[in-house]
Amino acid sequence: MKNVMIIDDEIEITDILQRYLNRSGKLEVVSFSNPDSALENMKRNQYDLVLCDIMMPTTDGFDILKEIKQNYPSTKVILMTAYNTYKKQEKAQEQQVDGYITKPFHSMQDVQNSIFESLRIS
Repeated sequence: MKNVMIIDDEIEITDILQRYLNRSGKLEVVSFSNPDSALENMKRNQYDLVLCDIMMPTTDGFDILKEIKQNYPSTKVILMTAYNTYKKQEKAQEQQVDGYITKPFHSMQDVQNSIFESLRIS
């Protein structure tokens, strides 16, 4: 079982993703709508992957990515955004993100597949 954290200020997104991904039987998923609470939780718990929104009111997903890569280098990070631009994609690649997903999602299965691919789950 792999541990996954979702960080997104849209509670509906986190709830739907958490329920869907937990049903896979291969992931244990927790979600946070507050990025500060999520990062505080990471000090006490180990996560294999973090699925994080880029645009949030109090912080930016790139700042979270940077902190995770510095403090938890084995944790994979997939960024997601509804405001996709070439600059964001380029910045994500520069910062060595493990995946990049645009919203709205094509399907929940696509999100799960991206996570499984990053974690090498078959």
